[in-house]
Amino acid sequence: MTAAIDWREVARKSSSLSDDKLVEITRLIERMPEEGTRRELLAQMRPRLVRLRPPRRLTPQRLLFQPIEDLFDPLDQYRRKVGQVSRQAVGPCWELVQRRVSPTILKNIRTRLERPDPLSPEQATALGAPLWAAAAEALEDELGTAAKGRSGGRLAAELRDMSGQLSEMAQLFVIACEIEETKSNLPKRPIEYLAEADIEYMVGMINRVFNKSRQATKRFLFVQMARMERPGYLIDILRDERWARQLASSSQMMTDVEQDVFKDVLVEAGSLRDISGGFDDPVHAAAYAETLVDRLASMEKALGPARDDRAQKEIYAARRNIGEFIVGKVMAKADANLVRFIDSGTALAPDAGANDAQAAVEPQRTAEEWAHSLRRCASMSRHIGVRGQVEEKLDRLCGHIEQHTRLADQAGKGSPAQVYSSVRLIEILAGPGKAEELLREALNLDRAFDQPDEEFD
Repeated sequence: MTAAIDWREVARKSSSLSDDKLVEITRLIERMPEEGTRRELLAQMRPRLVRLRPPRRLTPQRLLFQPIEDLFDPLDQYRRKVGQVSRQAVGPCWELVQRRVSPTILKNIRTRLERPDPLSPEQATALGAPLWAAAAEALEDELGTAAKGRSGGRLAAELRDMSGQLSEMAQLFVIACEIEETKSNLPKRPIEYLAEADIEYMVGMINRVFNKSRQATKRFLFVQMARMERPGYLIDILRDERWARQLASSSQMMTDVEQDVFKDVLVEAGSLRDISGGFDDPVHAAAYAETLVDRLASMEKALGPARDDRAQKEIYAARRNIGEFIVGKVMAKADANLVRFIDSGTALAPDAGANDAQAAVEPQRTAEEWAHSLRRCASMSRHIGVRGQVEEKLDRLCGHIEQHTRLADQAGKGSPAQVYSSVRLIEILAGPGKAEELLREALNLDRAFDQPDEEFD
């Protein structure tokens, strides 16, 4: 019982763990025999796990959907995009696969996954290959039967309702080996840059997929776009004449993919004003907005002169929506949180003893994360037309921190730890120059060095 309580405490504090430590703890939790406890602990850690995407313990179900995972709709918000797969289709698909796929295939997979030695990516692909091929065949056959009305029951009704989603899954299962091989041979997501050898490999794999299934090639490109930090970067590469002439796929297919991805970015930006939840954490919201700004900029560059007046207006509207999201969802919350942090006296509390060291550090770390989210807003602001509003908020917040520090100093409540807290926040928000000014003032350095030399004799 004590061990379970300790694990729950670890899961509760997962937001403060380093990435490496979180991955290590996730592996240990997934080996727990009690499924209920395991699910409870992982549920508490899910916000970090969704962003970090650490390797998970493979199960037959996870292995089946591994090639599709990059296209699943996000957990935090419902934002269906072109080519995206609904998580609601996972249950019916898995139920069908268990019913239609050879029990021998599933038994062989379970037997291998029960062994303690981990699978390499190549071994996982080889293990999953017969499952993916059988799943594609089963889905296509079942969808055909359901379309003709020859099957009944709850599952058949679900299949009809999700026929489009399951049809896309079937296409992805056909090229699942190619998707997994590409993941193994290219950098981990989110991919910021592809070397010359990476591009050459990507072009060769696109041609291989095209020769295997022209219908599935577009799905393969959607997977690759989803793995990019900036989807326009990959479009730019594949549009380059040097690589474009090596592609077997038609230029029209690339144009269709380009337009679909561009629409996705516009729709995502347009949906920001309708989001009521999911971004209560300003740090998460800032990271999301930054990614969206990068994606919009990359698509602008990829479209280049091809942008017409309508596209330009849509881009302008997208920038405006992101700007409103930054000011309302990120800056307002981060600013309010930091003001409460300062006014509560947490940053200006007496120095913690050894027993309270962690308790003293945690609020400061959280406050610094809020400050970093505001700096990210400042970096983005010049691209989306809210620079004046962002700078005004930052100036006002810095003034508040400085004033609070001066008042504490005048009241004799200052301490090195308290000064550090304020100086560190100012350094993040306004830069090292402003932080140095506050530090010199708090430590009376300027007044000390202004004294005549003889007073130091």
